Amino acid sequence: MKIRNIALAHIEHNGKWLVEKGFDNVKNETYYRFLGGGIDFGEYSQEAIQRELKEEIGANDVVVKSLMLVQEDLFHLNGEKCHLVEFIYDVKIDSHFYDVEEIEQNENGIIRKAFWLDKQLFTSKQLIFHPKVFLENYS
Repeated sequence: MKIRNIALAHIEHNGKWLVEKGFDNVKNETYYRFLGGGIDFGEYSQEAIQRELKEEIGANDVVVKSLMLVQEDLFHLNGEKCHLVEFIYDVKIDSHFYDVEEIEQNENGIIRKAFWLDKQLFTSKQLIFHPKVFLENYS
């Protein structure tokens, strides 16, 4: 097992966050997280955000505004121990993405959906959000 560095995009519009859904088969638990992914060797985390959003949803106009949080996360997913260092950035994307309820994602041929969900669902803990530390630091 190794430490994985990832970059995540906090994209907010009208009180909603753009998130993707995940599922832990062992815990039988649905959770949500920001879009993003792994940082490649020799790539800055801001570049990873731009690349990931272009690859996953076809975003061309990705503006990385500010670094919101860097944090280390230890957790279990599908029964396996995970160790992440997460760089979370405040990001703006192409304006047409703000007018749709859900966005199709294509990650290496696997089709998923990204959704705009009310941030209150996460801050009130009605839905599970990862990384949990983000909610503790969010204001």
